[in-house]
Amino acid sequence: MTISYRATVTCRGCGTPAEVDVYQSVTAWVDAPMVDAVRDNRVNRLDCPKCGKQGFIDSELLFNDAAHGFVVQFVTSRTAHLAQLEDDLQRAVAQEPTLRARMVISRPAFVEKVRVLTAGLDDIAIEVVKQLLKPQLPINLRDAELRFEAVVKQPAGDRLSFVATAPDHPPQAVSIPRSAHDNAVVRYVEPQAHLRHSEIFIDDRIAKSLLGRT
Repeated sequence: MTISYRATVTCRGCGTPAEVDVYQSVTAWVDAPMVDAVRDNRVNRLDCPKCGKQGFIDSELLFNDAAHGFVVQFVTSRTAHLAQLEDDLQRAVAQEPTLRARMVISRPAFVEKVRVLTAGLDDIAIEVVKQLLKPQLPINLRDAELRFEAVVKQPAGDRLSFVATAPDHPPQAVSIPRSAHDNAVVRYVEPQAHLRHSEIFIDDRIAKSLLGRT
């Protein structure tokens, strides 16, 4: 089930205290509105009623969509029981071998992971696609961080939208055909399909390994 508590948080901009709901877990199949809130990066966020500044609460958050075969655990730099959470995820996979259990250590990665998996995409393939896409970006963005945004429906075929962010450059939208993801699944993921369920940290390191890069 979805678990939350009410907390008083001080705005980092103006110092005004405000109450906010802090979520510890979101269960997708019983709380559909919260799924959108997670994908929109609105969960555990303070919107200051006085100055309007946004701030995020540094709190662990579990997104549970086991009904569709995955769970995503966000942990923070202050998480003291990281090993216990890893063990919990591994036990969950042992009980349900087809479950994709993921752990992420940054809020942007958490939101992206939920967007990818709720869109019915393969998160390993998305990481591979990002590695293949980077050399095609303008030179000033080749070291940018790429984050998946959404599947965009178009008459000519679905496209995947990403945002590239790099220091000293405005964010830039990048769009590629969904077929790039599907091809990555066939070529890189299926031959190592066990990784979907044996690995809880799926990031660029997995993609570089599959691509034979260091």
